[in-house]
Amino acid sequence: MEPKSGLWGRLRAGLARTHDRLAESVGALLDRPASLDEATLEELEEAMIAADLGVATTRVLLDRLRERARRSDLEREGRLRQILTEEVERLLAEIPAPTWPEGPRVVLVVGVNGAGKTT
Repeated sequence: MEPKSGLWGRLRAGLARTHDRLAESVGALLDRPASLDEATLEELEEAMIAADLGVATTRVLLDRLRERARRSDLEREGRLRQILTEEVERLLAEIPAPTWPEGPRVVLVVGVNGAGKTT
């Protein structure tokens, strides 16, 4: 059994850092009274990528935010945080469940440093 500073401890610490960065940078943008213009969306994009969400995921989420902004007044409703949360949940729900049989398995995650493997 590995100590808390072992593999699982490092994994927990990495996930906590990602969560904290995301909560701090994106949360600050969502809490301020600003319109959902391109400048705000660019800041949101930078914060999401810096928090290791990845470029593809960030683009999908921002496209969905833009679409919902066209359909309603997000600033007036003050629901930007809630809508972003809904879109993240919707995106995660679209991922199919694994089809492999039950039992032990090994998952290998490979990538260069800073590519978001932990998240």
